Amino acid sequence: SLLQEKMSRYSADQRRRNQSSSSLWFFNNVDKKQNKVVAEEAPDAIDIADIDLRIQDNGLAHQTYKYELMAEENALVLRRGSPFSIVVTFSHENYIPKDDNMKLVFHTGDHPSVPAGTLGIAVLNEEADSHARNDRWEAVIKERNQRRLTMSVMVPVDAPIGMWEAAIETSYEDERWSTKRRVVDIPLYIIFNPYISADPTYMPNEAERQEYIMDDFGKIYAGTFGAEKGRPWSFGQFESTILPAACHILDSSRLRPGQRANPVQVARAISAMVNSNDADNGVLVGKWNGKYEDGTDPYKWSGSVRILEEYMRNGGRSIRYGQCWVFAGIITTVCRALGLPCRPVTCYSSAHDTNRSLTIDKYFDQDGEELKGIRGAPGIFDSIWNFHCWNDVWMARPDLPTGFGGWQVIDATPQEESDNVYQVGPTSVEAVRQGEVGLGYDTAFVFTEVNADVLVFVEDPRSSWGFRKIDQDTTHIGKLIVTKAVGEYSDDPTDKDWADITYLYKNKEGTRDERQSVMRAIRGSGSSVAQFYDMPSTQQDVFVQLFDLERCSFGKPYKVGIYIHNKSNQERTVKVVLSSSSVFYTGVKAHLIKKGSGQFKLKGNEEEKFSMEITPEDYMNSVVDMCFMKNFVFLSVAETDQTWTSEDDFVLEKPDLKLWMKDGLRAGQTFELEICFTNPLDIKLTKGVFTIEAPGVVKTQEVEFHTINPGENVRAVVPLEARNRGKTTMMVVFNALELFDVAGTKKIEIS
Repeated sequence: SLLQEKMSRYSADQRRRNQSSSSLWFFNNVDKKQNKVVAEEAPDAIDIADIDLRIQDNGLAHQTYKYELMAEENALVLRRGSPFSIVVTFSHENYIPKDDNMKLVFHTGDHPSVPAGTLGIAVLNEEADSHARNDRWEAVIKERNQRRLTMSVMVPVDAPIGMWEAAIETSYEDERWSTKRRVVDIPLYIIFNPYISADPTYMPNEAERQEYIMDDFGKIYAGTFGAEKGRPWSFGQFESTILPAACHILDSSRLRPGQRANPVQVARAISAMVNSNDADNGVLVGKWNGKYEDGTDPYKWSGSVRILEEYMRNGGRSIRYGQCWVFAGIITTVCRALGLPCRPVTCYSSAHDTNRSLTIDKYFDQDGEELKGIRGAPGIFDSIWNFHCWNDVWMARPDLPTGFGGWQVIDATPQEESDNVYQVGPTSVEAVRQGEVGLGYDTAFVFTEVNADVLVFVEDPRSSWGFRKIDQDTTHIGKLIVTKAVGEYSDDPTDKDWADITYLYKNKEGTRDERQSVMRAIRGSGSSVAQFYDMPSTQQDVFVQLFDLERCSFGKPYKVGIYIHNKSNQERTVKVVLSSSSVFYTGVKAHLIKKGSGQFKLKGNEEEKFSMEITPEDYMNSVVDMCFMKNFVFLSVAETDQTWTSEDDFVLEKPDLKLWMKDGLRAGQTFELEICFTNPLDIKLTKGVFTIEAPGVVKTQEVEFHTINPGENVRAVVPLEARNRGKTTMMVVFNALELFDVAGTKKIEIS
């Protein structure tokens, strides 16, 4: 695997460097012919017998003790800007400060150099016992005990993150030719340090540090506005393979090793490398058409570890397939592994602007059919996603004006190119709120995702360009933006354990500040859509309301219904089109399920209600990923040219899995997990598989299950073994050919 190859190459490089130290070079290259050998024996540098990196103590001091590779791979993970301890034992003599010299050499990358920050030299300061500063490599003596020397070594707060190598060089007095070099034979990983104020990733709140750095399990929210649903996700950033994988991702990026000191550049590189759209061997291939036969269905992933392990085992070749919440889960794992505070964020009713107009443009023919792919209609490929997931990362932004640090958006979902690469951010959330779209990176794109206006056009042969504007919806986009609340977690996916962070991204909808930020963004982007903001609207005297469906159970019927009220005193001729379709969560229509239309007259002040029923037989074979549905209504009034459209997105909800296990679980012991649920369908469920995962405690495994009859109550008992002690969350996902993505979670504690 790629991981084994990297570790093997690391060991080989260490052996090679051991043979090329200064003293060995001198010894092997001196001409030993008669009359050319030094007759007098020169003084020799002190020999090092052992180097102890105090892995356990340093892990506690640096808050890195949860990284499993420290125990399993004997590696050391350090947060920059903080000192670590090292104990050196000499072979047969004591260290004498006036005679012996010592320096520690650290390097990363192929061509390390001091100016680039990739070569660090810490000369042992024999007169100091504490560190005066944390912005340079420095070594001081903490304790001398015969042949043992305990040192404290400072890692500079601006050191590039990633895998480093180290060696200790000793020499006698000023005799440099006598230098001996002892290579430290284990890898060192240096990561960001949100625990200290000097690091630009500093996060002052301890509860937030726990949530956004240390928690290895959480939720990523899906569903629709009004029917939000938490999707459990195992981040697993402390698993032994994850930090090496994160470092490999940076190695494969366009970043030079010295640039990895800057969290802005690191975050941007991660957003580019987690997708595979730039022929860069990124982690994950995105796909949204429902055809996943040559890979894994995106909704079947339940965590990041299996994806990243498979990526490394495959030699860094991209894994198939992912969608936005999977990209967000991977980014959360990689960022937290590297010490960068990170959280997945979900925006409900999220805009995808394809022509940089900062609006979402929708076009219809005169019969209410939405038009796609026609020429002469700017923004024709714009879309509105039921939900879209991205990530917030926390950092200072010294490259921006004061006040734009804090949470920054990055997004690996490949939607549009930025600097000719599929990447987004880091984008200041505060810049988005203010509409300051000129600030880097990609602020205009993120602003549109959360606060675009929707412009609706209908075909009109009397218009010079073939369309007229019939509506401008200023409230449809960015209805709700959420992330998991700090310290909250519920096993019920419909519980509101999320925090509403909409206010961070946009001012309250419809307020003067919100409208000013929209116009500031429109002007700042140079968008041509400003002309449409002054267009007069047609007369609107027929009131229409589409009845929203927030929830409907999978396997049950539902209705499309509207209410119409003619508020004028005159008769109106009204044409109505009702339809219901299955859609991908990106808003793209998958299948038309049912459609009905009619024309009738409404007397003055008359009211009417209309509805159309859709049965399970209508939709069962047309449902696609995540069971998103869209009801749509198109209405036109002959006498006034009034045209009205509205749509309602909802989810066909599935049952949850119920999990049970006994209390008092202990590490190393087997236990039984009981899984229960009821088949809600009137058909059999075939080829069912339970996927079970609990980060740090239970390795991911799959359990096949027999055919489940209609309405059958299922009880499955699975034996498991607890690997390690600690608190975590057990997650189980059930998938069958006829019913998929049925999940359940339960908190557990292993003592």
